[in-house]
Amino acid sequence: MYKFVATALVDLPVAENAMLEVMEDQARLTIVPLPFNTLEGLSELPEWYADLVEADAILIRSGIIDRWLIDRLSVCKVITLHGVGVDQVDVAYCTQKGITVTNIPAGNAIAAAELAVGLMLDALRGISRADALIKSGQWDAGRQIGHELGSQRVGIIGLGNIGRRVADIVSAFGADVHYYDAYNSSDSTYRYLDFDELLKWASIVTVHVPLNDETRDLIGKKELILLGPDGILINVARGAIVNQSDLTDALRSATIRWAGCDVFSTEPPNLNDDLFKQANTSFTPHIGGSTYECLDAIASRAAADMLRVCEGQKPLHPVN
Repeated sequence: MYKFVATALVDLPVAENAMLEVMEDQARLTIVPLPFNTLEGLSELPEWYADLVEADAILIRSGIIDRWLIDRLSVCKVITLHGVGVDQVDVAYCTQKGITVTNIPAGNAIAAAELAVGLMLDALRGISRADALIKSGQWDAGRQIGHELGSQRVGIIGLGNIGRRVADIVSAFGADVHYYDAYNSSDSTYRYLDFDELLKWASIVTVHVPLNDETRDLIGKKELILLGPDGILINVARGAIVNQSDLTDALRSATIRWAGCDVFSTEPPNLNDDLFKQANTSFTPHIGGSTYECLDAIASRAAADMLRVCEGQKPLHPVN
């Protein structure tokens, strides 16, 4: 019987029952609270450490798998990411060590896309602001005139599974949609624009690319100036894709009109940071993939691919 481990925290759970249904009697499952910092240098390792390093397969929802930890995964055959992003794992070092890394593309596409559109609607209609004003006894102050999503020019950065879902949803509202994608400039449904052109054209820009060396700080001061004073930036991808300091400055100076973010450069972020003092924002605490439907779908697909690798078969979604 294989030993499977899933990393999870109270606020970052995995759908344990969905995994167990797929695993049946082929593997046993342990949940460990792997933190988002290295275990290297700890004077005393946590009790669950032994379960982690003895695992045949690991599903990563919380925490990081760095070189120090990879060196101690003595029997691990596969590490599966809970979603599409792979920045929590040192993939190159896993490759050197013969550990397969897989992910779950499109697993959170519906959930993340719907949240991105929700943040757009909040930016356009002031929903959360009006709610806060009413609850503070200010009825009239919340009665501000907004904008319709159908009148917007929505620029999609990254027309992958999530980006395309966003494009389809906002198109149904009536919005005009163009996109930029470094690896796809010939989509048959939506019009491609160069990166700077997209920023200048769009009234709303929404980010749907993975975090890597090419996309880190993809949007900074220059790009925010191109988006302009009527522009809205939505980020449900990874926080470090947008330079957080530059974003704070742009919001403070009204270089852009609004930002809606589900992700931040460090998580949990320092809530005393000036970013969180800006009124022209909508923030959520990295809940893009946090729906019951999404968690069930990802857990089932992850468990099946982990079993596949353990049994010597090729994974459906290899990263390395």
